[in-house]
Amino acid sequence: MSDQTSRLMDLFSKLMMQPFFIGSIRRNEYVHRQGDLQTGRGRERFLKLLSNQDGLTNSEIVELLDIRPSSVSAMVKRLEESGIVERRPLASDGRKSAVYLTEKGKKLLDSASQNHDEISELFFDSLTSEEQAQLRDLLSKLLDRMAEFQMPEGKAKMMKFMRHGHPFFPGGPRGFNHGDWHQDPFQQDEFNGK
Repeated sequence: MSDQTSRLMDLFSKLMMQPFFIGSIRRNEYVHRQGDLQTGRGRERFLKLLSNQDGLTNSEIVELLDIRPSSVSAMVKRLEESGIVERRPLASDGRKSAVYLTEKGKKLLDSASQNHDEISELFFDSLTSEEQAQLRDLLSKLLDRMAEFQMPEGKAKMMKFMRHGHPFFPGGPRGFNHGDWHQDPFQQDEFNGK
């Protein structure tokens, strides 16, 4: 690791440990959990879809979100029980229904959006518009790189990294105690049948 990448990693670590940063993430998560949004992204995507295209059928939701029909049915049922969405029969075919956001669902989305905006403004107000755009581009580039580790060849690299020398994973030179050197558990006799 070069001095520059080491300093960047240290800065990221310090940023992620700041109470405001941690509190902002927790507050954002809390808002998304209100009204039975516990699993976050799938339901959030679903509600955002409804906020843009209210009155979708289950099959349209399946197609637009590219998720299983059973997942959509379960999600709609739970959100309906929470009063966040409601089903109404289609005028064209009374046997089918469409899903709509309720007033409670709209308020929940508005609250989440307002919360997100407030936190974003507080967090990034020390950067100019140009710096914010540059940071957005750089972070997007880093996230694209991290996505590569979800591919089979990327997972293999990550497993090799985790097993050989990373200080925060079992088998790393310092293990979880950040300073206690110990042997790679995969190299120990009990793992090798000895």
